[in-house]
Amino acid sequence: SSEIDRIVSEKLADMRIRPSARCSDEVFVRRVYLDAIGTLPKPWEVRRFLADRRADKRARLVEELLSRPEFAEYWAMKWEDLLRVKSEFPSNLWPNAVQSYDRWIRDSLRENKPYDRFVHELLTANGSNFRAPPANFYRAFQDRSPRQIAGNVALLFMGIRLDGDSGLTDRQIQGLCAFFAQIGYKSTDEWKEEIVFFNPDGKLLDPATGAQVPPATPDGKVSGVQYGQDPRRVFADWL
Repeated sequence: SSEIDRIVSEKLADMRIRPSARCSDEVFVRRVYLDAIGTLPKPWEVRRFLADRRADKRARLVEELLSRPEFAEYWAMKWEDLLRVKSEFPSNLWPNAVQSYDRWIRDSLRENKPYDRFVHELLTANGSNFRAPPANFYRAFQDRSPRQIAGNVALLFMGIRLDGDSGLTDRQIQGLCAFFAQIGYKSTDEWKEEIVFFNPDGKLLDPATGAQVPPATPDGKVSGVQYGQDPRRVFADWL
């Protein structure tokens, strides 16, 4: 069993739900193809799997599917939906940027880049939308305010909605937003090119007091960032 199995088992026990029995090979082969590469297995693939008598055949099939090109294609499509990879409205990333961003996402999946590194590169990105693909993460928002960026980051990577019942106090939300208050944007002489950069003089002000809000993680483990230090890196390390 894995760490995820342990967490799921504990939750089921808390809810007094009896886990389902191990599924049949016929059910497993259908589910694993749909989950991993988004398509049903061909008849000969089903027959091959059912005829396999090795004890580790399920693990072998998972590894086989993860190495197929369809895996990167299918999951790139899912990630590009989440990350709003779109040339025109509402993201307006523009074709050159979309091609670069798309290639980076697909290559990350093909090379089996760990998800923590994938997310870290997105959250700490700087540079040209054409030449630094992850920088498009910060260009896909119509509203580029710290609150909107923090809200999207929280929803994507923490599973919470800052505008809903997040369980966070206003102070915690402000501290989270402050991590994204030092992102700058500037255009170049190249058509539709935009540079995302760290602006050390950016700040988030408390609307009630006018005081600067220091970055702080919701659990209180990280609070404050030194001047000249990109708070996004601090947040990504914590995340």
